[in-house]
Parts: sequence; structure tokens; C-alpha cells
Amino acid sequence: MAKEMRRTCKRDGTVWYVPLKLAKKVSFGERMIESGNRMQAAGQSVKLIGRPSGAPASNADRLADSFARRTGAARCPECGSSSFVEKKVRV
Repeated sequence: MAKEMRRTCKRDGTVWYVPLKLAKKVSFGERMIESGNRMQAAGQSVKLIGRPSGAPASNADRLADSFARRTGAARCPECGSSSFVEKKVRV
């Protein structure tokens, strides 16, 4: 039984479903790591930012991907609002 979160936008009433592992709130430490990664990338403006295709993803890349997925799942797909009501459901 997979569990999901049913989210309902407070602004326009749109309903969307998010896997339970993506519904977890982004912690302060993860926000700080993401901020540091962005600052480091901005500081390397002369170098080519990114990794060659086929190269293994670094830990920072995995954290950035996870951060982007969770922050994207916390926004309404229609209006982009981050205010919603959520409820656990079993699918």
C-alpha cells in the first residue's frame, strides 16, 4: 500500500497528490546546503558549471535534485501557491 499526501490549494482549490517521501518538509540544514551549493556555483562563473554526461552524480547534485523535487511538490501546479491543506491517503 503506497501512501500519498492529497494536497488542496487554498487559493484555487486544485487537488494534487504527492508521494509521502516528497511531502516531507525541507529542513533548515538542507536549505543551508542548497544555498552553499548555489553560492559555490556562482563563484565558478569562469568554469563550465555542470558535469559531463555519463559522469556519476556527486552528493551535492543529488541533494540539489532532491531539494528541487520537494520544493516543486510544495507548489500548486495551477497557480504556484505554496498554501495548501494536506491529508494522508492510501492508494
